[in-house]
Amino acid sequence: MGYKGIDAYTYGRRLTFYNQSIIHFDHIICSNNLILESFNDLVSVSKSFVQGYVPPRLNKNTHSSKAENSTLCFGYLAYSVPLKGLHYLLQAWAKAELSNAKLIIGGPVDKHYDRYIKTKFGHLKNVEFIGEVREIDHFFDLLDFFVSPSLIDGEPVTVIESMQRCVPPIVTDGCGIKDFIKNGENGFVIPVADVNALRDILTFIKNEPMMGEKLGVAASETFQETTFAEFIERLTKKVVDLG
Repeated sequence: MGYKGIDAYTYGRRLTFYNQSIIHFDHIICSNNLILESFNDLVSVSKSFVQGYVPPRLNKNTHSSKAENSTLCFGYLAYSVPLKGLHYLLQAWAKAELSNAKLIIGGPVDKHYDRYIKTKFGHLKNVEFIGEVREIDHFFDLLDFFVSPSLIDGEPVTVIESMQRCVPPIVTDGCGIKDFIKNGENGFVIPVADVNALRDILTFIKNEPMMGEKLGVAASETFQETTFAEFIERLTKKVVDLG
């Protein structure tokens, strides 16, 4: 890829400081299994798991109905650097060759990564880069499905936002939020960096146009089963027990 940018995920001094600091912790509490697994090699520190999530700020929890026979719309939203996996999504989109479907790419793109993306994928049809998204509700109103192709992402808030807006997600198993997704029921989980698997899901969805609404309803109900207040209560109890 030839990426030479520096971002929060790869900045050497930040990572060194983090790694040197964390060995002095007595205990780490993780909110999902992906984060817990990331500390497997840190044998000197005890770890525990308290499942939960940070709720996003949304103005509403419903999804505006789209017109019948309208174009199937997939969306992506992030500050894009290579670890967000946008290039894998675009590779999958190119392979899928979907007709009457659109991909909306939201959020700024790191300037080094942007050069690679535009050079490699600038020719793709039905792909729109819209830059910074200020009206989150409006953005999700445009979508039928949301895609988070991250290589590693502890808890992508955009996925929670999409699900609460009745937009079912497609995520990789490198996303911590996968704990809340039941494959084929309220979204889809695919392997990290698997272009063919992502292409197949995009094609499957295109051939099952009525599926999105059913999955969207299930997605919107996902976080009604557990509240943030309950998470804080369980987290507080864990901290007290550890003390």
